[in-house]
Amino acid sequence: MEACDVLVVDDDGDIRDAVSDLLTDAGLTVRTAIHGRDGLRLLTQVRPAVIMLDSTMPEMTGPEMLEHLTADSDLAKIPVLNVTAGALGPLIPAAMSKPFDGDALVRRIER
Repeated sequence: MEACDVLVVDDDGDIRDAVSDLLTDAGLTVRTAIHGRDGLRLLTQVRPAVIMLDSTMPEMTGPEMLEHLTADSDLAKIPVLNVTAGALGPLIPAAMSKPFDGDALVRRIER
């Protein structure tokens, strides 16, 4: 299984690209997924140190993906940073609101 620093799961291609570029420029390895179902599929191939998860997405939302992660004892160990423009739900363990400061995001991911 391939390791990476961050799995970015966000349905907005511009945000995925910008975050991927920002984190890559900070020296992190990044994989991206377009929604929760795609993120879960990628987790069969890669093991990220952190998952950056958008809340509102088609196919499978962030909270729905988080439910799948917490139900799996191996995947539940991966820290999740929820980044959303909407309201944050009770399942969200850590959160940043969009728009976010790029430097703050890198610091949070590195932590």
